[in-house]
Order: sequence, then structure tokens, then C-alpha cells
Amino acid sequence: MPKIDGRQVTDEELQLELLMDVSSILFSAFLKGMAEQLDIQFCQSQPIVLGQHMKVSDLVSRNEIRWDKTLSIETSFSFEDRNINCDLLFLFTEDSINPIHQLVEYLLPE
Repeated sequence: MPKIDGRQVTDEELQLELLMDVSSILFSAFLKGMAEQLDIQFCQSQPIVLGQHMKVSDLVSRNEIRWDKTLSIETSFSFEDRNINCDLLFLFTEDSINPIHQLVEYLLPE
């Protein structure tokens, strides 16, 4: 059985750990690029798994009660010659929306 931090884990736990590591790398790269383009800094939290093996529409509808306004950006990744596909959903809180909207408006020509 595989081990993480010296303890034995199941294949499902190992898969989740790998998913978290990969999503953290992709999430950080995305935010870094977006922050550079908008010339701002983001405060970010550790990515979490909201729903594994779920449709994004089901995930959003299941959580819409908790969210008044949320900016969501879905990014799909796949790796050539590998059977790896993932959809990464970035959720920005309501207090992030106005500053991002103002910056995007500033960057877009009239």
C-alpha cells in the first residue's frame, strides 16, 4: 500500500492527494498570469475539492444557495499521450468581482 508522510493510504486517498497537488500548481500558474496581466495581487487559499466526478453545472447548482455573487472561470486541461483530463473551476468571491471588473473595463477599449 502506498504511503504519504509515513502513513499508509488507500488508492483513493493517493488519487486525491495527487489531484490536490496538480490543481495547486495549475491554480497558482493561472493566478500568477492573471495577476501579471491585471497588475494586481491576489490573496488565495489552498484549492479544495468541491465535487469530484461531477458535472460543473451540478456543482454550481448545488452550491448556488451559499453564493450571492460569484465569478467562476472554468479551465479544461488535458495532457498529450496521457489519459489525464481535468476541469479546474476558479471561484472568486463577491468582494473580488468589482475590482476585477474595474480593471478589465480599464483594459478594454471603448
